[in-house]
Amino acid sequence: MNLNTTLDRQLVQSCRTWPDKAAVIFEDQVWSYAALERRIEQVGAALAGIDSPHVGLLGQNHPSYVAGFFGALRAGRSLVPMNPLQAPAELARLAEHSEQRALMHTHKTAPLAAAVADILSQASHSLQLVNLEELPATSAAVAEPHTRPDDLAMILYTSGTTGDPKGVMLTHANFLANERQYADGYGFTPNDHFYLVLPMFHIFAVTTELLSGFFTGATLLVHESFNPKVLLKQFTEYPSGVFIAVPPMYGLLARYAPEGMPGMHKLRVCVSGGGPMPPEIQRAFESRVGCHVCEGYGLTEAAPVLTSNVPGDNKKGTVGRGFPGTELSVRDEEGRPVPAGREGELWARGPNIMKGYFKNPQATAAALTPDGWLRTGDLARIDEAGYVSIVGRKKDVIVCAGENIYPREIEDVLVEHPAVLEAAVVGVPDALKTEVPKAFVVPASEETRLDFHELAGWCKERLGRYKIPVHWESIAQLPKTATGKVQKVLLRRRELERLKDEA
Repeated sequence: MNLNTTLDRQLVQSCRTWPDKAAVIFEDQVWSYAALERRIEQVGAALAGIDSPHVGLLGQNHPSYVAGFFGALRAGRSLVPMNPLQAPAELARLAEHSEQRALMHTHKTAPLAAAVADILSQASHSLQLVNLEELPATSAAVAEPHTRPDDLAMILYTSGTTGDPKGVMLTHANFLANERQYADGYGFTPNDHFYLVLPMFHIFAVTTELLSGFFTGATLLVHESFNPKVLLKQFTEYPSGVFIAVPPMYGLLARYAPEGMPGMHKLRVCVSGGGPMPPEIQRAFESRVGCHVCEGYGLTEAAPVLTSNVPGDNKKGTVGRGFPGTELSVRDEEGRPVPAGREGELWARGPNIMKGYFKNPQATAAALTPDGWLRTGDLARIDEAGYVSIVGRKKDVIVCAGENIYPREIEDVLVEHPAVLEAAVVGVPDALKTEVPKAFVVPASEETRLDFHELAGWCKERLGRYKIPVHWESIAQLPKTATGKVQKVLLRRRELERLKDEA
């Protein structure tokens, strides 16, 4: 594959190499690669008259989302994928920060898109809505954009509803490098069938499925939602299956797998990412379904995959080795490399590493060194053979069913409530979702009686549903250091001890 190109040109190359082959299967719809190219041209034509260098995309998994994704790039625009699980106010803030003047959406997300546009209009920010399922037919080809490999392809927000937004800037070259590393590592071919159940707005799905699948001429079976029974049936129907998912999905598949599944499935590759794979879930899936799971690791700033186990080189208990072309190094607090087997912060450098955070030079300087190393914020060790084990996180983040939740965002919303003096949110273990948020709340006064149902509703109006705390606890005071910093490690330890006692 030519790496000196752009994502849209590479997709068009696939469309013209395999025009009659099925590119997308969604329920009873089948789009050939030629049909996909026509839809992309429609999107490009719809965007041609809109002055918006950065275009938002808000939708659920659907063929029209695929057309919008590549159509915006084909029109020479940078794409800003938006999470439909977020609240309108959150999305409006990100749309404003990313300087969107156009927002593409599907039928299902039309009301949400309209709500975002309405909020922005009150701040004199116009946002033109483009319904991807109501585009006029056109036979005119979109003019070839003057996009270069090093131009910005996407801005992906890892946080930003409060404080300084962190929109990760990734170029066409970043994505092409990581897609090729990933596809070569797994040996994807045009015979493969990808089960696309991860949300397309998430970077994990972008590189590992949308790009890797289409660029190798494979067929993508798009699922709007995760239904284990439907998937298990399809696993027995489509040859050379590729399943890429987060740990909770593997747990549910193991639970619903019928007897005899190991002898019936046609899976070739199973990959897990987005959070640590619990050994008991991996064992259950491999036993009940019959396909070995390869665990990997990455982050949005790396486009996103940094390491992965692959078929034939799968060391359990690790997230595999780094891909060729990307350097990995474990560093101490002073930024000095540590010996093999020692713990420290994982640093990475390579062609897949982001340009920086959009309009946030301070965060960029904190994450990237002058010589191009990315400080991941994750604690790891690398053994003599190069296998990486992730042992913890330096940064305060909860990974819930593959979604990153930043406690600061929830805490800032909670302390705005008149009944709340202080709040601290930590991740607590969950059998299905790996971690879920728990809020420790200090009442505004001794007389205040906290209503957690009311607080949950307060959060729901201001945050995405997946960020609302699952567990709540009223606490007289938060544990703090001598300098006043909340000691979340003590809150987490307390939760682990409580769970141990309950077990």
